Order: sequence, then C-alpha cells, then structure tokens
Amino acid sequence: MFAYDNRHSIDIGRGENPGVKLVNTHVVRETRKIEEWTGRDLKITLPIAMMGIEKQDGCAIVVQSKDGGRIYGAADFPLMGKGS
Repeated sequence: MFAYDNRHSIDIGRGENPGVKLVNTHVVRETRKIEEWTGRDLKITLPIAMMGIEKQDGCAIVVQSKDGGRIYGAADFPLMGKGS
C-alpha cells in the first residue's frame, strides 16, 4: 500500500530558481506491506485508522512481485484526508 498526498507545492527561495514554485502531485508519504499474495483469492479488510493513513489524501493498493519489480495489478482509493 502506498499512502499519498494529492499535491505539495514548494516555493524556491534561492539557488538557480529563486521565486519559482514547484508543484508535485501524488506524493507518496508512506509505504506498507499488507499481505502476501499466493495467486489464490484473497480478501483483506482493514480499517483506515489501523493503517495509520488518516491524514493522507489517498492510497494505492499494489500487487507486486517480491523483488519489488513487476506490478501485477493496482487500484487507487481516494480517502477523506487533509482538508476534507
């Protein structure tokens, strides 16, 4: 699971880009392994509070190979996070 914020903006005060505002979207704030998938049907129910991501704007659930490479599937879930 990847918990993310929809948007972050940063004002650059010095260096080669003073006065520029950088905007990043879907900024990952936390990653957490939930379960291992064996190829069989799997149902997981987790309360948002238990995941510790109440302050994020959303999360993505990703089914990925053990080595962190290939992604087999993913789903995005907007949350009632900051500013909601």
